[in-house]
Amino acid sequence: MTGARAAGDAAALAALLGCALWLFRGHVSGELTYLGNPDRLNSHLKVLKHHLDTLSEGGIAAWSGREMLGYDSFALPYTFPNPLTWLTYAFGPEQVYVVAGFVSIGLLACGGLAAYAALRAFVSDPLAAAAGALVYQFSALSVLKASQNDMSFAVLIVIPLGVLVLRTIDARRPLRGYFLLALLLAAMLHFMFLQKAAYALLLLGSYAVYRSWVQRSALPAVAFFAAFAGALVLAAPRIAGVALAISQYVRVSPGHDLSGFAAIYEFQNIRPYEILRWLEGSVFGRSPSEAAALGNNINLTEGVLLFSGCAATLLALAALARLDGRWLRLVRERRDDGPFFAAALVACLAVVVWKPALRVVYELFLRMDFTHARILVAALFPFALIVALAVGSLRRGALPGTPFGAALALAAGIAAAHVLAYAAEQATGTTTGWEMRMRNAALVGFLLTAVLLALGYAGQRAVGLDSRAGALLAAMVPGLVIGQSLLQADSQVNPPAERRSGTPFRGGDLYSAPRSQFHPPSAAAVAALQAALESDRYRTAVICDPDVAGGFCAAHMANFWKLRLVDGYYGLGVPARIAALPWPNGLSLRALLFTQPQALPWELLAVLNVKYALTVSGAWYANAFDGAPSPPRVALNPHAPAPRAFFAEEVRAAASVAEAVRHITADGVAVTRRSWAEGAEAAAGMPADAPIRLSEGPDWIEARFAPVAVPRFLVLNELFSTGWQAVADDQPAPILATNAFMRGVRVPAGASRVRFDYTPVTRQPVAWVALGLGAVLLALGAWATILAARAQRPRA
Repeated sequence: MTGARAAGDAAALAALLGCALWLFRGHVSGELTYLGNPDRLNSHLKVLKHHLDTLSEGGIAAWSGREMLGYDSFALPYTFPNPLTWLTYAFGPEQVYVVAGFVSIGLLACGGLAAYAALRAFVSDPLAAAAGALVYQFSALSVLKASQNDMSFAVLIVIPLGVLVLRTIDARRPLRGYFLLALLLAAMLHFMFLQKAAYALLLLGSYAVYRSWVQRSALPAVAFFAAFAGALVLAAPRIAGVALAISQYVRVSPGHDLSGFAAIYEFQNIRPYEILRWLEGSVFGRSPSEAAALGNNINLTEGVLLFSGCAATLLALAALARLDGRWLRLVRERRDDGPFFAAALVACLAVVVWKPALRVVYELFLRMDFTHARILVAALFPFALIVALAVGSLRRGALPGTPFGAALALAAGIAAAHVLAYAAEQATGTTTGWEMRMRNAALVGFLLTAVLLALGYAGQRAVGLDSRAGALLAAMVPGLVIGQSLLQADSQVNPPAERRSGTPFRGGDLYSAPRSQFHPPSAAAVAALQAALESDRYRTAVICDPDVAGGFCAAHMANFWKLRLVDGYYGLGVPARIAALPWPNGLSLRALLFTQPQALPWELLAVLNVKYALTVSGAWYANAFDGAPSPPRVALNPHAPAPRAFFAEEVRAAASVAEAVRHITADGVAVTRRSWAEGAEAAAGMPADAPIRLSEGPDWIEARFAPVAVPRFLVLNELFSTGWQAVADDQPAPILATNAFMRGVRVPAGASRVRFDYTPVTRQPVAWVALGLGAVLLALGAWATILAARAQRPRA
């Protein structure tokens, strides 16, 4: 029996890995480079490129000055330098996008393998567990998250492993489970997307409490919360760095006030009829470009993305109603922890489609403007488990009493809800002829799946499991689940050829490029462009094609070509000090972007040290050159740009950012003549004509100049951030926020050098304190776990 189980598990694991490789066959074969979502290119891959570039210079730098005047790459909520960075680095910088694709494929496969391992603790049938693992691995949610950011997806690996540890933690060897939990939670909080980590913690913490209640033992809850306490303290420096960055960035956009729940709810536009996407994934369009053509404005990167196939959804709904021949078995019986996982699935879905539930979570998360539809990362494993239990039940012959009629009645009810939702949209004039045809096709596919399942139920019941026909019918159900899961994932990752040609990331679709494109440009090409744009002295603005990834190209171009850009894309938003400037256009929720050359705010850009504007063609965006790059289209700022570093002739005190903005944009005096610094003492008549030589490296910038006998005020036209410190000839020099966003330093008489150094929170002394305190808490947690295990043993 053990050998047969091992063989079944090995076959299932090999099949899951093989399916992942098949899904990304273009990347594996070398024909294509998998780039994923445009957000991935502009966030995950740009940060990875920055870390790899600085790693080659001796160590990973936190600060990147390549876009929006700089940002702390260690303070991103969705990623942090992790061991996979060194794995990518080992293959060389010229292979970064190819290797990054393989890393994402591997993580997606690990998600399926982790789900299978956890499901086997609940389901004895390897085929049923494999079907549930495929639902987990290839749901629309999993494929999307893998296409966006590795550390966002990695949370989906931690969740099933955490469930497995909590279900199998043993009073005889409690420390093994405790330290596994501590490792999983510490890795999640230190490296992964914190928002999704919070949802995972809600699920795992609730499950730990449930297991303690079921077992009448404190062991699962004590082990989890002790491990969480230690992991939280170990990750506290990273979390504090993110919190500090959040305080310095804002999400603003003209015409959108996201300061309250009602405004956020309307902006995100996730409505109750979103639930239809769980029933038929194509009902609102399978891709952003398709959704745009349909004329609907539902956000296809959020919402109900649990869909992996109609069969899986129908099985889950049927199992919630009746399983193993008993009504509400999942809810009424503790076997398989059904009550917990059924409640978790329903609760997470309620947050997405029921406004009062969403409001509760909004308040729980301190009214931060998150898209809480992402809570479905905590619903995916419960969904996959319920599907696996249903498949296993059917393969055992534990069928419902009236399967054929029940399945058709369920299908009819869902079809009615579908038609009503469609009629409501038609009444508001938001549907099109194509949408009607697509809705009809989706409805037919859904009903056909329901009929096939019903026939499988009824046929299996009629002929029994012992016959060949019964065995074939029993295999029809997992076959439908697996086949539809593969097909829906394939439709996301491998769209038709016509959607691959032409514009990359058209409408925000997932994208795989020919291997000849999207590779790092040569060092000679980078140096030539930097020389043409004087990137060591001036910033550049890029004019992006609005049809390419919605016009978001600056972040990608900055790191591909190592440019210093004023525009960019950052997950937390736009620096509050930059957003406070009077932008006539270009400012959005998380980006500065320009798509119209005639609309550039040249005068404002001049204050920001911008001398050039580069029009980004498709060839430049994709680095698709047969030989040397063609000359770029470059426009020159008609206004003289403020220098990157200068001595101000006069400095005056500014009480706030708003006051500084008002002065530097309205009084008509150049900032080189008069600068406004927060907390400064007024001074005038200072010498300002000395040349300044700048040098820079990872997390430092140094200004050298000839000494003079009187004090001066040095202004660095770089973003003011609290992580920067300065010394003037080795003496501490406080940095003042100057001209709203710049850094200003009072230089004492006789000084000839000012050095600016950036230290992220994770490299400050507090990080060592957290490490020591976390180790102490982990030791105390181990002791508490042993005590809880001892209290359980007499009953065991």
